[in-house]
Amino acid sequence: MRGEFLELELTTNCNAACPQCSRNFYGGPRWPTLPIASMTLSWLKEKLSIDFMSKVKVIRLCGTYGDPCVHPDLIDIVDWLKSVTAAGITINTNGGMRKTSFWQQLAQSLGPNDKVVFGIDGLEDTNHLYRRGVSWKRLMENVKAFNTAGGTSVWQFLPFEHNEHQIDTAKQIAKDLGFSDFLLKRTTRFVDKKHERVARTTVIDTNRIYFISPPTKKELINPGYINFDKSSYATIPIDCIANQFNMIYIGADGYVFHCGFLSDRLYGYEAEQHHEFEKFKKLMDLAGGPEKANLNFTSLDEIINGAWFKVIEDSWHNENRLERCAHQCGKHNGLGESTFTYIKEK
Repeated sequence: MRGEFLELELTTNCNAACPQCSRNFYGGPRWPTLPIASMTLSWLKEKLSIDFMSKVKVIRLCGTYGDPCVHPDLIDIVDWLKSVTAAGITINTNGGMRKTSFWQQLAQSLGPNDKVVFGIDGLEDTNHLYRRGVSWKRLMENVKAFNTAGGTSVWQFLPFEHNEHQIDTAKQIAKDLGFSDFLLKRTTRFVDKKHERVARTTVIDTNRIYFISPPTKKELINPGYINFDKSSYATIPIDCIANQFNMIYIGADGYVFHCGFLSDRLYGYEAEQHHEFEKFKKLMDLAGGPEKANLNFTSLDEIINGAWFKVIEDSWHNENRLERCAHQCGKHNGLGESTFTYIKEK
């Protein structure tokens, strides 16, 4: 069933300003076209039927623009999800928000097959360089509260030049704090949203400009960055990873896609500067208009089994092909297979 893997972006709000995120301008101000939106529990109950939810096997609360843990009703939403599906729930967060009581309660609401993945990219002296706006002190208090209350947690570490020397120390701290796992995720984001390989990312701070660079150790660099070849985008076969996992993605603004890598074509400086921005709108028009891709106006069944998903999949074989699909899921281009690749460390 399409939707066995369900990703929900509960909100476009976030407490952080990571410089490679589409929601802001290189770690600075929020991008003005991004709508501030949040799913409500009543909206989820209306749009996602009990029959559909009973067949979902995996739920990921993450999103493209926001952090689910800033959503004021996250625990109520988790409690509802647990009541309508046996699916395992994964929540991705920077962990730098809310009081410790929230994290204790979240641990109690989640079950043994659920987990929270904390994006922690370094230690006290480095995490804030990428996870801008996240207080290390609050983050550590929240992690301890969640783990002590019985929650299952994963430390996800993005290696950069400025933090790669801290990996072994971070692994030991993760063990000491009670994390169940430590993952190194080799980021793809040094190939930017314009599908250009960049040597570094500019970060716009209040009083200065600095740069984020890829790690120097080859084994920590995403192979899609090393082997990047844009020349094949027009012809390379597309092997959609989302279809392999029967995945769908629902954004906080109501738009439904195969995956979040299409959602990030809607807003953001680099996406809106890309020559395919208008082509993306054209695909929506071919499906009958933006409303046909949006759960606020069209049923989920009609979206995923109707014109919108068909237009996207047909585009892989005609002149409407999106670079984004070739970029993320082009077969053997280096990025497709590595998009969900993790180096797993115990």
